[in-house]
Amino acid sequence: MKKIVILILLGIVLFYSVCLKAEIVDGIVAVVNNEVITQTELNDILLPVYTQYKSTYSDEELLKKIDEAKKNILYQLIEDRLILQEARKIGMPATDEEVNERLQQIKSQFANSEEFKSILASQGLTVADLKEKYKEQIMIKKMINREVRSRVNVTPIEVALFYEKNKNDFNVSAQAKVMTIMIRKNEESPETNSDSLKKIKMIEFKIAEGEDFSKLAREYSQDPSAVEGGDMGYINKGQMMKKINEVIFSLEPGEISETIETPVGYHIFKIIEVKEAGIESFDEARPQIENYLFQEKAKERFDEWMNGLKENAYISVK
Repeated sequence: MKKIVILILLGIVLFYSVCLKAEIVDGIVAVVNNEVITQTELNDILLPVYTQYKSTYSDEELLKKIDEAKKNILYQLIEDRLILQEARKIGMPATDEEVNERLQQIKSQFANSEEFKSILASQGLTVADLKEKYKEQIMIKKMINREVRSRVNVTPIEVALFYEKNKNDFNVSAQAKVMTIMIRKNEESPETNSDSLKKIKMIEFKIAEGEDFSKLAREYSQDPSAVEGGDMGYINKGQMMKKINEVIFSLEPGEISETIETPVGYHIFKIIEVKEAGIESFDEARPQIENYLFQEKAKERFDEWMNGLKENAYISVK
């Protein structure tokens, strides 16, 4: 379990520096130019995947899934090693400040420095080891930014053409921007629910007297949205239970519902804005189109760049 914790919390990258000792005691699963990838490196990353899959699959299906994961992880290790080698070749920097910032982010997830050191020690790692791994991770990220992300450009014309060609894919259901105040029922002691009802009626009265809805939500509401003044954001038609859905979409912006009783509790809703069902406007759809096109182009550029690295490299999978 500790091994899984350290892999997840410390975010250990998909590669490790290879030392002479590792070459001696580990089986070699791949050679990438003048460096090796060991069985231990592969197993360390495969372990949490195996733990997850074991709870979902069994027998032959489990073996098949693990074999697929093993191949995918190995290919990722090879690609990471190629990128890191290229980064070293051109002297891609990773400053002490960048490394220490990443280290502090990880340390902050532990109760204290002793717990952090204890977890590291249980894995046979030192702070210096961790710094080296984060340095390599930063170098890889910068290399990808330089060779991939900085070379991808999505033009306004491309975005507009995509929208016109795929306009029917941007259908949206009716939406309402909603605020709520909710007082929970006591499921264990139903006889006390009269207190909850009295409280919601008191809130109703305060609203009728003109008190601010968001202020009342922060003060009384037991809905998770209370910290946001009762702001639930946009609700799609049909998203809530039928009883609530019918009330929300029967109101106009600015209107406040009467108290609605559900098995959970007592609810009051205020409608801020209503959007009719239809097709998203170009301005609404543009950010997601830009992101989609960027990701598609970035993947194409990455594959092209990686294929070039592989063509000029010696790679042997054992």
